[in-house]
Amino acid sequence: MDLNLRARVAIVTGGSQGIGFATAEELLREGVAVSICARDEERLASAKGELEGKTGGRVEAMHADVMIPEEIEAFVAETERRLGPVDILVNNAANYYDGDMVEMPDEYWDHHLTTKFKAYMRFVRLVAPGMKERGWGRIINLGGGAARRVNLGSGTAGPVNAAITTYTKYIAIELAPFGIRVNLIHPGGARTQRREIAIKRRMAREGLTHEEVERDIIANVPIGRMIEASDAAKLITFLCSDWADAITGQTISVNGGADRAVDY
Repeated sequence: MDLNLRARVAIVTGGSQGIGFATAEELLREGVAVSICARDEERLASAKGELEGKTGGRVEAMHADVMIPEEIEAFVAETERRLGPVDILVNNAANYYDGDMVEMPDEYWDHHLTTKFKAYMRFVRLVAPGMKERGWGRIINLGGGAARRVNLGSGTAGPVNAAITTYTKYIAIELAPFGIRVNLIHPGGARTQRREIAIKRRMAREGLTHEEVERDIIANVPIGRMIEASDAAKLITFLCSDWADAITGQTISVNGGADRAVDY
């Protein structure tokens, strides 16, 4: 199936690893020119080489700390200078802090809100005007299932992801008349570097092997396997295409049915 994305230009934040890297790879395979950013320059250089080797596509990789507005602005401007106007924005950069909600200090809230919610908002503010002028655009925000359920100890994840969910709905409605489609993905604990860190913490805490932790995770996933970064990336790429032109303002979980919730 041809997704008709050739010659489009995409920004993928947090694109040096995990879901960001997998999304960049899928978009490149569809002929999209992709610009990725992250803070780790060594990892960025490695990701750029790997993506080019896998796909033969046009990849730009630039350092940008999404905590800093000026670095976001510089990254978007340089992307457009090198590749052209941005057609697709995948807001993927993320972090969070575990702990009890009542005791969470201000600096944890500030860091998570700035890295995720404020950075997403700032990227949208920069690319949306051009998308409106051209009458076409795709914005995909990455959230988390904590927005839909209470997991005690999950700290900042629930409120921050809930804010992103609401923000996504608002801008989807605002931008829909201009040919811009906006959706949110909950990736459902996909196997990423961040997930691996969580697994190792549990191994240390509970005295389990890696295999035992994975087996316990899979036991709660109806499709019977771990969710991979590529599962989310494939859906993101589809939502960027004209095949998904009637889909906007939606929150879609990629979790193998693990939450078992009925969402309206």
